[in-house]
Amino acid sequence: MIDNPPYPLFEKISIEINSYCNRTCSFCTRTSDNRVKAKMPEELVHKVLHELAEINYKGLIAFHFFNEVFTDKRVFSFFEKCKELGLNNYLVTNGDFLKKHIVEQL
Repeated sequence: MIDNPPYPLFEKISIEINSYCNRTCSFCTRTSDNRVKAKMPEELVHKVLHELAEINYKGLIAFHFFNEVFTDKRVFSFFEKCKELGLNNYLVTNGDFLKKHIVEQL
């Protein structure tokens, strides 16, 4: 683990775990549904998280960019992996998929 990296670390990182969003909001640069729907391999997400932990990353991690995070059920396992590795994550969602059981898991 690097305690004092020789370079400044970024404050936030977004890992787009899938490429799907259920909306086409006018304020978002993702205004069309022409992207191929795909998921980032789970092994790659874990690799990125482990590498962030190795450099003692203390910033925030989000699992979205131009996607809706709750369209990917794996997101809770990624939250758990962050917790296990001592990483901090944050959440941005359009709220469409927030049901009682999801809120309770959070």
